[in-house]
Order: sequence, then structure tokens, then C-alpha cells
Amino acid sequence: MPTLKPLAIGDHLPIGNFIRDWYIIKVRCSCGHEREPRGEFIRRVIGAHTTIHELRQRLRCHKCGQHGATIEIFQLPR
Repeated sequence: MPTLKPLAIGDHLPIGNFIRDWYIIKVRCSCGHEREPRGEFIRRVIGAHTTIHELRQRLRCHKCGQHGATIEIFQLPR
């Protein structure tokens, strides 16, 4: 499988645009902790209309407690 490159997207887009089977959302903290929030978590807890910028400010790392994680979105080949 080829290495996936993150999409170049704007911070103003709602995260709900990427809750599909062909996208992977990765959230990385500067401490190295990484998560992949899934569609149901995004819909129920975060809200599909939340922008990527708002999400970056809102999420807090479970390991170190910092805000401001890096959010990358990858598109899987169909």
C-alpha cells in the first residue's frame, strides 16, 4: 500500500465533511500522543459542524493535557 499524504485543507472547513469511510482523521499532540477519532465520536461529542480550527483549540491531550494538536486528514484510495 502506498504511503498516504495528508490533504491540504483549510481550517474553516467543518470536520463533518470528512466523516466518511474513505477518510482518516489523525490528531497528534506535540508530546507524541496520537488518536484517530471516528465518525460516531465526532457526530455525538464534537459536532459535525465544528470547524477544524475550533477542533484544534477544543481538543486536549489525554496524556499531557495540552491544547493545539495537529490535525491531519488522509484520503484512502477508492
